[in-house]
Amino acid sequence: MSVIINKITSLFNKNKLFIPLGIISAGVVLVGAGIAVGVFNPAQQASAIQSQATSTVPEYYTATVTRGDIELSATGSGTLVSQQVAELGFSTSGTVKMLGVKPGDIVSIGDVLAEIITSKQLEADVAQCQLDVLEAEQTLNALQNNAEVNLASSFEAWVKAKAEYEDALYASQKTSYSRCSQETTTRLALELERATEKLEKYSDKTSEDWEQVKNNYDTSYANYTYCAAYSEDEKTVANAALAIAEAALKQTEITYTKLKDSSGIDQEELALAEANLLNSRNQLDIALENLSGTILTSPIEGTVISINAGVGEMVDTSVFMTIANLNDLAIEVSVDESDLSFLTPGASATIGFDSLSNALFTGIVSQVDPTLNTSDQYSLATGTIQLEIENNPYANHLMLGLNASVSLVAEQASNTLLVPVEALRDLGEGQYAVFVVSTTGQLTFRGVEVGIISDTHAQIISGLDEGETVSTGLVSTRS
Repeated sequence: MSVIINKITSLFNKNKLFIPLGIISAGVVLVGAGIAVGVFNPAQQASAIQSQATSTVPEYYTATVTRGDIELSATGSGTLVSQQVAELGFSTSGTVKMLGVKPGDIVSIGDVLAEIITSKQLEADVAQCQLDVLEAEQTLNALQNNAEVNLASSFEAWVKAKAEYEDALYASQKTSYSRCSQETTTRLALELERATEKLEKYSDKTSEDWEQVKNNYDTSYANYTYCAAYSEDEKTVANAALAIAEAALKQTEITYTKLKDSSGIDQEELALAEANLLNSRNQLDIALENLSGTILTSPIEGTVISINAGVGEMVDTSVFMTIANLNDLAIEVSVDESDLSFLTPGASATIGFDSLSNALFTGIVSQVDPTLNTSDQYSLATGTIQLEIENNPYANHLMLGLNASVSLVAEQASNTLLVPVEALRDLGEGQYAVFVVSTTGQLTFRGVEVGIISDTHAQIISGLDEGETVSTGLVSTRS
């Protein structure tokens, strides 16, 4: 007995461990409950153990190291959905003219599914848009094909504007001088002077001679005034004509320069023409799409799930037919937020369906939603599980909308050494040990390397062999 106590004392001195409940029976060492190592006196502890060995000892339980499978998982619920679903509707309202499929039919991409009576307005819209595209193309082609002609025309316009400006400038400048020559102006001035003298000699303004003299005076005055200088109105008109000619010259010069620099094509007109053509083509595409929308074709390979009207019935632009790919199935899963760590992309899942009691499927988490959802005051994490159906005999029994029970597996191991979790002694910092029971009933404290720990069992990576017996203390693990 003293030798055993010395071994325990040595173990305490060496490892300074907290040793949980142990038991000593006849010839067997038992480490007592509540023996702390942080403040530890080996002599006092050995004395306590020796004292306990002479008292009545409670029964302790054991378990055998076995091989088996273990996994760390969480459960959730979900619904079976297809990851490829097409909801089809017509582009306009009308009467169903043809229906080529029924629910359950398998279709391929491009298969014609249904048709409604074509609207004459839709055909007219297409024809008008085609005409608009043709006109826009002709305008653009004219700009591109007439580049040399445009350049020559702009040069001609510039030359003409320049000549007109020079004429207007000359006309404007003339208004600053006499209209007639100096000789003519002098002669007219003398005539006005003589006419004035004659008029001044007549005091009787009622005589016929005075009327004649007055007319001669008025004529001489008008001739002299006209010839001596331009009127203010004439100057104003001449200056206005000059301003107009100058503006025209500048504009034609700008146009010619731009065309010369761009090989005869006005870039602004080109951009406008290209934009008009693009817009016309877009409008044509919309019109064609609206017209083609009177005929439904399948955009995916899949199975017809539902049809909302039959031949001869009126339909609008809402969903008329639904197609789903039943070979690309998934589970929309929800788990409690406390199990969020299990719902990670790439995690394995096992799926069962309430209506298929013997069916089990596997899958991989492909997506995790970034926000929590609230349901009945519970916060739920949601995501998508890619369902694996290949070679599963129950695959043909699956229907969209089935309720599923999901087990998300974080870790798992097969054919590995297992012990009940009650046998583990947590030493802290990820270190564990067990009490190994020898064939004579003696307990040996042994460190072990632990892997997965579930609610009931722990995976032993090293430190134990299959078939060895370990103590579970006062807890029985037998049912």
